[in-house]
Order: sequence, then structure tokens, then C-alpha cells
Amino acid sequence: MEEEMTKKANIFANLYQLSFEVKEKVIKELIDNDIDVSETFHPDADFNIVIGGDGTFIKAVHDSEFSSIPFIGINTGHLGFYNDVKYYEVEEAIKKLKENDFILNHLKVIDCEIITDDKTYTYNSINEIVLKAKYTSIMNFDLYVDHVKLQTFAGDGILFSTPSGSTAYNLSAGGALLCQNLNAFQITPLAAIRSSLHRSLDKSLVVPKETLIRLVPKSRGDVPFSIGVDGIHKEHDNIREINIKLSDKIINKIVFNPDWFWINIKEKFI
Repeated sequence: MEEEMTKKANIFANLYQLSFEVKEKVIKELIDNDIDVSETFHPDADFNIVIGGDGTFIKAVHDSEFSSIPFIGINTGHLGFYNDVKYYEVEEAIKKLKENDFILNHLKVIDCEIITDDKTYTYNSINEIVLKAKYTSIMNFDLYVDHVKLQTFAGDGILFSTPSGSTAYNLSAGGALLCQNLNAFQITPLAAIRSSLHRSLDKSLVVPKETLIRLVPKSRGDVPFSIGVDGIHKEHDNIREINIKLSDKIINKIVFNPDWFWINIKEKFI
């Protein structure tokens, strides 16, 4: 009879006291269930266990370079949308991990390509890509949907969110909630200007996976806006164009209840 391979779990945690205490408990439970533990990222692990809040989960995704290893989030923060396992449910959750008694959800990722005069930069996002005007200036660019010029946008900025990211900045900006299983992403304007001079779309727009969004700044000089990738500030000069699309990458998220998304919506937003 072939011997069963020992499972391994990577641990990510923030530095708060509660997270430290829960981390110690998680490590003990993993060892008691014959699951090896690594406090540094190993690409051959079976699970990525994240202890903290949603910010810790997103940081773990970026730190692991959008690893395909399934993530499980244990919440010691406030909202806990990604980290939906309560910290006092650790024993039950790890037992289910050992027994493979869970469901894999596939969270969508956005690709962002920034083409400057000198170089092309690529970024991935699990929550959102945000383009915002610096200071009190107005952003002004042509927005293409596939090959169609949809509008010349003027306003404070524009936001591109994944379905799971639709519950974050997007929701506060007036965008819609998207079910996490939708193969789509959302475009939400930020303080779009509508006047006799500008006809900017002032409502959010949901587009399917195959859609390519292209932004071409009206000015080729020092473009007066900054870029946020899951809250991480990026800044580039002499931007020719920005391309946004839904990625072929996914983040595997472990859940124990098939209705986890709607339970989260009910408990945390209603």
C-alpha cells in the first residue's frame, strides 16, 4: 500500500498580538494533524494559511507572486471578507483541511500593462487597479473598449475591480457588487465630469473576461495621475497607454460553505 504524502502549509500572519496567539494555535493544530509547517513561502506546499485581516490576505497573495497554492484566511482583523474563517474555528478548519473536506473558489485577477516611452510595466491585482488624479488636477484620457473608443474621460479617476474586489473601494465609489463567480470585471468612474464640454460615463460598467480596456492619456507629457495596485502606490511618467483585462491567472481560495460569499455580504454589508 502506497504511503500517503505529508501535507505542508505556508503561514502568513500580521504582527498584531491576536494574530500571534492564533498563529501559535494554528501551528500546534497543524502539527497535531500531521501537516508540516513553514513560516516562509515554499512553492511545493499544499496550503497558504493567512492569519490577519483582508490586507494581510492581499499582501500574502502579492508576496507569494499570485501563487496557485490554495489560500485559507483566518480572520483576526475587522471586516474579514477574504479571511472568512473565524479565529475560534481553527481546530475544525484544520481538521477539514487534513480530510480535504473543503471547496475551492476561484478568485479573479486583473492584469494591468503600462506602456511608457521607455519601458512596459505589468501588474496583477486581486482587488482593484485605481487611476487617480494627483492633487487637484483632472484626469483626461480616451477610453477604448476593445477597438471602440467609448469616451474621452474627464474626472478624478477611474477604478477597475475584480468581482471579489467589488466589495472594497468600488462599493464605496458607487459601483455594484459582483458575485465572485462571474467571469467579468467592473469599471467605476470617480467623480466623472458631465457638462456641455465633457460627456464622461458616470455609472459603473461590467464587462466580460475577453474585454480589453485601453486608456490613452490626452497629454504625452508628465501625466498628472498616480496608479494604485491593491493599495500599492505606483507612479510612471510619459505614459503612452494603459491596458486592462481580466487575467488568465486565478487565486484558489478554500471555503467550507458554498454560500460563503452571500453570507459575507449579509453579515458585513447589510
